[in-house]
Amino acid sequence: MPGAALFLLPSIVWWLAQSALALCPPQCECKWKSGKESVICLNANLSVIPLQLDAGTQVLDLTGNGLVSLRHEEFSKAGLVNLQKVYLAKCRLKNIERYSFKHLINLVELDLSINQLSNIPSHTFDSITELRELRLNGNPITKIFNDAFLHLTQLTR
Repeated sequence: MPGAALFLLPSIVWWLAQSALALCPPQCECKWKSGKESVICLNANLSVIPLQLDAGTQVLDLTGNGLVSLRHEEFSKAGLVNLQKVYLAKCRLKNIERYSFKHLINLVELDLSINQLSNIPSHTFDSITELRELRLNGNPITKIFNDAFLHLTQLTR
């Protein structure tokens, strides 16, 4: 029977590869990059977080899309609770709801640069306490609400 197991191994590897590819939207590139499962959807004309992504995705780059608003639990509702890095630069982002990042306990890097954020509401980042790097440059921020960064004790940049 050991020969049968060796015979099935290529089929299993092929099936796993096909399954992973099936979860990647056609306008995105899904690959292992720097040892992390990454989904890169640059300038892909997306207006929401893609729902069909693999739950093991660790890096999500949505730079250059039209994500005007991030709704409550948008990432966790898409099954993306293992994210470590999220890039949302140049997305015309205007609004981030309070619980947008809820359940993203492994998130260490968040890029919100070059968007249209005029304020940072209180408690927006409460659930991403491991965040170390936050980019907000290039936004017309006029108001930062009390407690906006209160729970970001690991933030260094």
